[in-house]
Amino acid sequence: GYVTLNKDYINLGKVLGANAMERFLKITLPIIYPSFLVGMSLVIIVSLAQYLVTFIIGGGQIMTLPILMMPYLVDGGITNGTVYSVVYVAFTYFLVFLVDRIVKNIYRKREY
Repeated sequence: GYVTLNKDYINLGKVLGANAMERFLKITLPIIYPSFLVGMSLVIIVSLAQYLVTFIIGGGQIMTLPILMMPYLVDGGITNGTVYSVVYVAFTYFLVFLVDRIVKNIYRKREY
């Protein structure tokens, strides 16, 4: 996202007297917002999908959604596996939606 950011916009903000936080919230964030949202959604999806790492480190004692889902999906319990999968996908979409709303609210509050 930063590749698409023209540095002249930042310099123009400096010339007009905006401090670093104002330049970020009013110039940088609106330009890189789509890339920011994609990056946040990938972070959420990857962090929720860390089945193997959680299983190895926690030894199966730490319960996460992927740990709960895997036995149902492997043993053929398609009904329970489907329910866990739907919950997993809905939770991921909810978190992406929540991040989107938070960033948009921060941006709207900073507009003058």
